[in-house]
Amino acid sequence: MPAIIKAEVISIQDGDTIELKFIFSGNKAGRRSGKPLRIRLLHIDCPERGAQFYKVARQFTSQKSFRQVVRVKHTGQFDRYGRLLGEVLLPDGKTLNKELVRNGYAVHFKKYSSSQEYANLENKAKKQKLGIWSVSPFSLGKL
Repeated sequence: MPAIIKAEVISIQDGDTIELKFIFSGNKAGRRSGKPLRIRLLHIDCPERGAQFYKVARQFTSQKSFRQVVRVKHTGQFDRYGRLLGEVLLPDGKTLNKELVRNGYAVHFKKYSSSQEYANLENKAKKQKLGIWSVSPFSLGKL
């Protein structure tokens, strides 16, 4: 698999998972073998279904990427659900993962990422009280 995949986004699963019009049948695809390739956005975590800001994060991802031809930068790593982990480069040159954090619709997923750039983006969004940072942390629950 190439280090950069170029394909159309055909589905938005949630704020941090998209599906590409790219059929993948490699070893690490698992139960997703022979189906469109799902991408789990690397370095970030968006609110889950039912949580506050879930719909906003999903809508933001949709507006930025749905039916767009994007490039996915990756190292060939998959998560336990057969989703390729990567950064999504939008047609305008911006990185979807970073835009979600920058606008307060995702947190830097420190459990799986030590990126200082994503940590800085999260801190800026917190200071500006954007998105999820605009409400009390107690009303958010677990992200």
